[in-house]
Amino acid sequence: YYCFSAISESYSGNARRARWHNWELLNRMWQYAGTDYIDIANFIIESLPKRYPDLIRVHVGGEYPGTDFGREYMRAWFHVARVTGIHVYSYTKNVETFLEVRHEQSDLDNFNMTMSVGGMRDDLIAKHNLKHARVIYHPDEANGMPIDHNDINAVFGDHSFNLLLHGTQPAKSEASAAIKRMKSENIKFSYSAK
Repeated sequence: YYCFSAISESYSGNARRARWHNWELLNRMWQYAGTDYIDIANFIIESLPKRYPDLIRVHVGGEYPGTDFGREYMRAWFHVARVTGIHVYSYTKNVETFLEVRHEQSDLDNFNMTMSVGGMRDDLIAKHNLKHARVIYHPDEANGMPIDHNDINAVFGDHSFNLLLHGTQPAKSEASAAIKRMKSENIKFSYSAK
């Protein structure tokens, strides 16, 4: 299935350009300046609006890389939350990196990390009892876990949850058929603030 972010980038060249511009700035900073997470965090903080938002989702599109930079970048976001007091939340499939640095996040009441099921090391999610989200194709697949329609579980929850498949999906795919089925059954599967 296609993720929401990939879909939005295909429709909006501006969204794609802005995301990749930010990524390239951070990557250059890491490669050429020999920075650490404090430098990255300060760069992020300086890039925020003068009046800090109350809430930031890290990576509406993107991921923490599975590299030394990815580790420092994740630590930088913990530091941003610690210094600014902004409530920060994020999803990641990079379970190994999170396990390396999660002790630095454990004292933060204003940072919520959710593992996204579907990565290379899903086995570590269960092994370490990590909060996670799973994309399902129909509410019948929920297995007793709540379905999040507005990221409230990701932002404030401490338990695992499901996300219903959403967005435009590849024609004639299983995901496309699932969307069609949910529409025919009048199942709400999009996300909103309501």
